[in-house]
Amino acid sequence: MVHFACSFNKIRNRKKEYSIDVGGSRNILEIANNTLSVRQLVYSSSAAVYGGYSNNPEWIVESHQLRPGKYRYGINKTVVEEMFSSTPVRDNLRILNLRICTVVGPSYSSDRNSLNLLVRSPFLPRICADNKIQLLHEEDFISLMSEILHDDKIEGTYNMAPDSFASIRDLAPNKVYLNIPVSLISAVLWILRLLGLFNLQSVSVNIGIFPIVLDPSKLMTRFGYEFKYSTFDAFSKTVLRDQTSRRATN
Repeated sequence: MVHFACSFNKIRNRKKEYSIDVGGSRNILEIANNTLSVRQLVYSSSAAVYGGYSNNPEWIVESHQLRPGKYRYGINKTVVEEMFSSTPVRDNLRILNLRICTVVGPSYSSDRNSLNLLVRSPFLPRICADNKIQLLHEEDFISLMSEILHDDKIEGTYNMAPDSFASIRDLAPNKVYLNIPVSLISAVLWILRLLGLFNLQSVSVNIGIFPIVLDPSKLMTRFGYEFKYSTFDAFSKTVLRDQTSRRATN
């Protein structure tokens, strides 16, 4: 059973969002445990559970402290992970938590999210210029999921991200970088979310300022996996191509 469903900030009601993300996951866990033919439950968690902090290490391993802060998406993912790891289940049900970075590819749509701003905005805050991000190409994601679904012994927690990262400046070198206060950035995000133009909450601004770079060594070692795409390749071959295609269509 693969559980990738979540509200991903689209719900403007905190209780409803919690009910969907956490309550729905509780239902999934109960169903998986009561369905004897299910031997593996794979949960899609997020890099957001680590939180954006200035003292984050360059490469974050799975044992690193979970600090989602006030970001509800990250909080809910953390709560579900803790529920999955602490709830007693039958001995032959293996539970796997995958902490996944942003996945992009040919089927990716960049509307209403941070990458959309990165591509379309003529200027960006200087404070985020050197922040490091990771982008996982969907071909690597599919290949790794295939390995996981054919592994009847894997369980526990694994980071899923490429073995590379790039700074915002690397991905968008031609932008104008302005000295914009963090408080103003948060206010703009709050307004964009209120208007339904952007899905991220203003409290997530730290993720755009401080790095969350996942160390995928544990997953790579298990499968002897080598990534086909770097973060820069994934961005240039998917997100930028998407924008070029839109301009050509228009």
